[in-house]
Amino acid sequence: MIYGWNISEWNSISNSSSFLKGSVKTEFGIHRATQGMRDDQSFTEHHNMLMNNCDLRGAFWWLNHDWAHNVKEPWVQAENYWQVLVKGGRNDYNIPPIIDIEGTASLPLPDATAYINRLKDAVDTLSNHAGRMPILYSNWSIFEQYLNIDAPGHEWMLKCGMWIASPRKLPATPTGSDPWELWQFALDVKDWPGIDTLDGLNRWPGTKAQMLQWTKDPSMKIPEYDPILDGGGVVPDPDPEPDPEPVPAEYSATVTSTYLNIRDSAGREHDPLGRLWKGATVDVGEVILDGTDKWRKFTGYIGEDVDGTQFLDVKEK
Repeated sequence: MIYGWNISEWNSISNSSSFLKGSVKTEFGIHRATQGMRDDQSFTEHHNMLMNNCDLRGAFWWLNHDWAHNVKEPWVQAENYWQVLVKGGRNDYNIPPIIDIEGTASLPLPDATAYINRLKDAVDTLSNHAGRMPILYSNWSIFEQYLNIDAPGHEWMLKCGMWIASPRKLPATPTGSDPWELWQFALDVKDWPGIDTLDGLNRWPGTKAQMLQWTKDPSMKIPEYDPILDGGGVVPDPDPEPDPEPVPAEYSATVTSTYLNIRDSAGREHDPLGRLWKGATVDVGEVILDGTDKWRKFTGYIGEDVDGTQFLDVKEK
């Protein structure tokens, strides 16, 4: 298997070769080209970084879905992203175009049906330009609960590549999907030994030659990840935590907000591990207090009442 990094303007590196001397040899790199209609401010620096250090190179676009404030339609953003790649040296990128599909606390993902129809327009725009289907990037819960690849009319998603974010845990394959290909196993890896600040570290289960073949056809069958060899990350965790205790199934909790982040500890300052979407019902444990905020133990931790906002409807089982 081989490893690669991804980066954006938020994680610019002054010494662009220093991370290559760390504890993980990276074979591919991916940087952000655009955010909506705006160029990434470090586009040129990171493009040059790829050219100097990686044989396998890609660039992604974050799809801005703030249509309530008159942002451009996805196909227009896709066209702009493609033109940025052309201007920057489109032939320098052998990894297919990549669409970053994410919501934020201030900008949650909109209605799924309307979003996916617009996403399809963007995919068609990029596939027509590139002559191959793009790669979709997101976390497991969005692929599983929001994009819903198994739904009628969504078969086109199976022709796209899938790049999935799941820090330190080998993710399952979303329902109805072919197995995902790229795994972002670490986010914000400045604390990993020998590595400078990056957005993330990623892995591919086969060889560099196999990945190069896949870049020409993202729908091709790839080598399988080994759940034993791949399940624990690639480099040692500098501060490993013990395996979590099973959650006592004492309460049933239903998400009442649009979505709810799962965090690695109780408190908003802790890293998100994934998301639950509105209507999802899960088993949780007793209340954990963080000041006046209430949290519940799940596979990680989810907020019941945080900063005076109720996110869960909790009932005793």
